[in-house]
Amino acid sequence: MSIRERLVASHFVLVLAVVLLIGLVSLGLVRGFILRSATATLTEQAEQIAGVLDRRVFLPDDRAGLPAAGALVRIMSQLTGADVLVLTSTGRVLVTSERLRPLLGGVFLADRVADALEEGRTVSETFRDPLGRLSVIVVSPLPGDPGAAGTAGAVALVKPVVEVGRTLERLLVLFTAASLAGLVLSLVVSLLLARTLTRPLRALETAATRVAAGDFEHRVPVTADELGRVAAAFNSMAARLGQLQRERQELYASVSHELRTPVTSIKGFAQAVQDGVGSPEDKKRHLAIIQEEAARLERLVTDLFQLSRLEAGQVSFEWTNVDLSALVTRAVSKFGPRAEDGGVALVLEGARPEQSPGPLVRGDPDRLEQVLANLLENALRFTPRGGRVTVRLEREPGPREVVVSVEDTGPGIPPEDLERVFDRFYTVDRSRARRKAGTGLGLAIAREIVEAHGGRIWADRGADGGALVSVALPLTGGQPGPAGAPAASAARPAGGGGAGGDKGNPRR
Repeated sequence: MSIRERLVASHFVLVLAVVLLIGLVSLGLVRGFILRSATATLTEQAEQIAGVLDRRVFLPDDRAGLPAAGALVRIMSQLTGADVLVLTSTGRVLVTSERLRPLLGGVFLADRVADALEEGRTVSETFRDPLGRLSVIVVSPLPGDPGAAGTAGAVALVKPVVEVGRTLERLLVLFTAASLAGLVLSLVVSLLLARTLTRPLRALETAATRVAAGDFEHRVPVTADELGRVAAAFNSMAARLGQLQRERQELYASVSHELRTPVTSIKGFAQAVQDGVGSPEDKKRHLAIIQEEAARLERLVTDLFQLSRLEAGQVSFEWTNVDLSALVTRAVSKFGPRAEDGGVALVLEGARPEQSPGPLVRGDPDRLEQVLANLLENALRFTPRGGRVTVRLEREPGPREVVVSVEDTGPGIPPEDLERVFDRFYTVDRSRARRKAGTGLGLAIAREIVEAHGGRIWADRGADGGALVSVALPLTGGQPGPAGAPAASAARPAGGGGAGGDKGNPRR
């Protein structure tokens, strides 16, 4: 059974149950009201009759008054529409209507008369007469002589309440007609409601089918309700799947492009060596190129493997409190000889004085040093001889974080490329990157490590037009993140390129 059918069926059953309950309660209330009204009216009439009857008609030796009493009873019976029965204090019947004669020997009538005579008060009850009619009997005692104990007799009024059946029949007809109309209306409303509620679900089903077939651009309308939130989540999922699909295609294309050049070089020069082409010096040069391209392939495969493990969250981190000033100082000192060989000035600014400790961050020192090594290697690779690479360590005045930035005086990064420099295999100049022996994965790896530490990384242009890459890490004592890692900081500064800051960590 579909959701629409279940909604319609449940709504119909609920309405039917409510209608039946209301109908039964209404009929019971009407029946009770009519019986109470008839009993009250009959009780008032019985007490009035008992008040006007002459007690002398109940004298055992007075037979003269019986015809007069009989005439009075007939008149009262016609006025009240009820059968009248007059009895003595001993229960002997003096006058009765013809229709009450079948009840004279009944236990029911005798019990009611006995109760009225013994208790000295009016009693009433509903019963079924011998004809099966719903009737009301009221027995009212007659007062005795003044000063005498007991009663002189009783007056009983019996009246069939025929209007109960007629009223209930009319109400039943009206109720049945109204119920049928209500059920039909509820069925129509439930169908429309079910159609309205299931329309977004059908749209989601269609969209899911199209997305499963590879159409990641399809979206579903978003409404202001729970289904609208589901639709919004589905659209977000479809957009993310489309992005992942594009990234996968770009990855395949980038890997193919990056592998094609070294493989082609290795294959060509190996063939030349095999064919004996060139002098011995040429052969040595060919072998050196083969070795260089093989090393490049090894670095590429290593970086790919490390990046895939970082994105899958399969890399373990050794969390500890890290003196960032000491770590930056150590990383800069390692690259000092390389900078000197390349004729580049490597300057460190903002290092802690010897007498005070540096800023502490929660992280893995080896991974953080790997990030700094990637930034320094990129800066030194693209900074020409006579240039300058500046590493700054500074504390942000507002948020509880510390920023490490690496700025060079190289060609810099065009503004349109600032958002993409952290993408895998993305380089501003691929041919230059190949000459500089880069894989295009260093900044992508750095972004994954920084975001795993709850930090952020972004790129910008330096004051001299070169590249400026900054890393912000939360200080120890800030809000902790999962597994002991620091929580992510606030959004990237407005002036930063912030590829990592904008994307967050979607692949973790």
